[in-house]
Order: sequence, then structure tokens, then C-alpha cells
Amino acid sequence: MFEVQIDNKEPENIRAHSIMIFNAAEISVGAVEIGPGVNPHDGKFDIAILRDTSPISFTASLFRLLTGRLKRNSEPEHIRAQEIRVASSGVPHIQVDGEITKLNSIHAKNISNAVRFMLLKKEK
Repeated sequence: MFEVQIDNKEPENIRAHSIMIFNAAEISVGAVEIGPGVNPHDGKFDIAILRDTSPISFTASLFRLLTGRLKRNSEPEHIRAQEIRVASSGVPHIQVDGEITKLNSIHAKNISNAVRFMLLKKEK
């Protein structure tokens, strides 16, 4: 069970297998597109909520997510938001960039132009 607050709306209790927060149009493994209209420069996160906890439904939902078929199916649920808070009421199993943490809650806020990168040209 998760308590989820999206932007400044009232928190909602959600029974879900996974809640994934993206700020990318593709997953680099095989260049898999997250979903239709995903734009990493729009100032919003793309959030996928996989509500069904059965192994078969979870696998089917994950397949739809990874093949960019979010628009045609209601599972997983796809939300866009600038800010999200997620708290787990069970055993903490929050991962950040694939790394397991001991956190039982996370607060993510998309702040436009907060980070700048500089690429250095390699001299020959």
C-alpha cells in the first residue's frame, strides 16, 4: 500500500505493485519508449502506476509500459505531474535509479533548468 500525493492534490492511498517516476522519453536498454508524448523537457515527471499485484498482470502491464502502449490500455496508469510524494506503508523497497534504498518515502519535484551540464571537447 502506498500513500501518493500528486502536485498539491489530496494524498490518496493506492494498492499497487509499483510506482515508477520517469523524466526521460526512453529507457536506454534497447531504446524503449516510455509512452506517447513523453517529453523530458516539459517540466513534468511521467508516472506509471502498476496497480495489479498478480504476477501475470504485472508482467503484462510492464510489457505495455516498455513497449510504449500506455495510451491504449488503462493499466499501467499514466500520470504527468511536476511534483510527487510517495510513502510505502509496508516494507521499504524504494529504488532510486535502480539502486535499492532503505527509504520508505520519497519526494520528487521537477525544477526546470535547475541543473546544467557542460560537455568538454576532447583534444586530439
